Amino acid sequence: MPKGGVDFAYGDTFPHEADMDALHGVDFEKGCYVGQEVVSRMQHRGGPRKRVVRVRLAGRRPRRTPVLDGELRSGLWARPRA
Repeated sequence: MPKGGVDFAYGDTFPHEADMDALHGVDFEKGCYVGQEVVSRMQHRGGPRKRVVRVRLAGRRPRRTPVLDGELRSGLWARPRA
């Protein structure tokens, strides 16, 4: 489960990018709420362009090692959380 303020920035992340749709953190049956139009549009148009995902590496890696998807930089390897 992604941790706010660590895995994603509060206020700069859509619920879908933080996996809140998959973790049932968004109720798509509920009435009106702030940001409903954007969240609903993202849900019905195929989801976000980016998401928080867990990456497991084989072996030890130096901290701050780039994580790549092909040639596209996807993030940084940080120390695992306890």
